[in-house]
Amino acid sequence: MCVFVFKDYIPGLFQVNQTIKMWEQALCIIMLIGTSSGAGCGSNSGQSGSQTKITQEIIPEVVAIAGTARLTCVVSQLQSNVIHWYHEDRHLYAGDQEVIFDHEEQRYEIEITTDPENQNTLSTLVINQLEQSDSGQYICKVTIQGTNPSLYPCKVGLLTIPVRPYIIHAPASVEVERGKDVNLTCTAAGTPTPVVTWTRLNGSPLPLPGEVYSLSNTTLSLRNVTRDAGGSYRCTANNDVNQPAEATVKLVVAFKPTGKASFKERYQAPGSFEVTLECIISGEPLPEFAWYGVSADGYRQKLHTDNDYSIEVVSGHGYPNMDVSDSFLYLRIFDVESTDYGRYECEGYNKYGRTTSTVMLLESDECQGPACPNLGPSIRSGCEINLPSAISIILVLTAAVCLVRYE
Repeated sequence: MCVFVFKDYIPGLFQVNQTIKMWEQALCIIMLIGTSSGAGCGSNSGQSGSQTKITQEIIPEVVAIAGTARLTCVVSQLQSNVIHWYHEDRHLYAGDQEVIFDHEEQRYEIEITTDPENQNTLSTLVINQLEQSDSGQYICKVTIQGTNPSLYPCKVGLLTIPVRPYIIHAPASVEVERGKDVNLTCTAAGTPTPVVTWTRLNGSPLPLPGEVYSLSNTTLSLRNVTRDAGGSYRCTANNDVNQPAEATVKLVVAFKPTGKASFKERYQAPGSFEVTLECIISGEPLPEFAWYGVSADGYRQKLHTDNDYSIEVVSGHGYPNMDVSDSFLYLRIFDVESTDYGRYECEGYNKYGRTTSTVMLLESDECQGPACPNLGPSIRSGCEINLPSAISIILVLTAAVCLVRYE
């Protein structure tokens, strides 16, 4: 089968199909198509030389959903020519042929008024109970008999139905290694197109001192991020239609754990007493923690909470000079015996690395700390207690000891 398409500008001819059957050839269908009713305005529209013209631009409309829009096309010297209305590629109206009602769209109306003095005809397309799908371009075109369709007078009017902004995509969390660059992206939509802004939930400015950042469209770019850049960021999309849309993105600045023992040596006498060893470890993501007992020959035995030991991890968030990524790691040893003296290691590790700190538990001739029986002022005066109040309370509940501050 072969198809030949001819474009003919015979007035009133829209489509003619003629089938020619040939005995020695395949069936060919010849279609003569008149293109008088195509949608869209060409670059030469309105240059036909005819006196019929569209004399004014169609005033754009901005109307909320459920409202009524009115788009008016002013045509001079219409005579017997025909006004057409289109919504995008959909033919709505053709003169007296109310195409729109073929679709049972009772929301549409056409109002025709004339101005004999100026020889103008006003065709107003009225759309009631607006829906979101009604937004877009509306085309007014006048078909003129005997004229090339590309020269038909034509104007485009824009109907905008405002839509409150909404977030299409924003990640809940983004992780970046310290010292690297990162992009935070928040994609939003709405009509008109919303403007996206970024702020920090903790009230810190953008950028922080010493930081470099840039904002391009919906993306916040941070360069050479530091620990201080970590936290929650809020993207806000606003187009002045109803309330802005918001999303929160948590930035996790990851780094290899670092740590130290609060005191490198602890002293305690053997007997029915207990002692608490302590480390402070920082890391992001939050490290896994462990305590080890190390024998004289270097063998490391991992310790667990049981009848002999208690292991506890406490977040440093909220303590003076402590960060949300800091943690206290405690090892409580019950009923200290001579076999408990020696080397202990606290360890923190995540996918970026690990850190290990050492604490020595040493034997004392006497019980150390105010919880010991018959503790006199002379012994207490030799102890240096220099801890945050919260940590001191923990030590009082156990057996306080004379400590050598870890430098």
